[in-house]
Amino acid sequence: MSKEQGKQDVQMMNCPMCGTKVPADAKECPKCEEPFSEEAFSKARLSKSSKGFFWAGLLLMLAGGAIAFGSWLYDLLGLDFVGESSPGFGWYNRLFALIGIIILVIGIIFLIISLSKMEKQDIEDMESSEEEEQNQGG
Repeated sequence: MSKEQGKQDVQMMNCPMCGTKVPADAKECPKCEEPFSEEAFSKARLSKSSKGFFWAGLLLMLAGGAIAFGSWLYDLLGLDFVGESSPGFGWYNRLFALIGIIILVIGIIFLIISLSKMEKQDIEDMESSEEEEQNQGG
């Protein structure tokens, strides 16, 4: 077996903290020196999901706010829609405002979920560091 085939057989994984590719059987990351454990990987997964919820919530809030605000502004300025005179806050304008508000609320819910996940992770990190300090001091 050649050296290239041996290298291909080694399974690689990403460090949960810095993302460096390391062999699957490594005990710690050679770059950031983070020890590998199931706890580290679960924290990284939690961190990625909370970041995903955060960015999705932020984008939904911006989109929903823009739709709702644009619909309100359309009525306020009395803009023409495809050459027709504006009927005021018509049914389609109300529909767009409602859709924008719904998207905005969903975005807020996503942000709340992401922040609660981040807070739980911070609390767990503080508790584990307090336990380590007690074990070292005692």
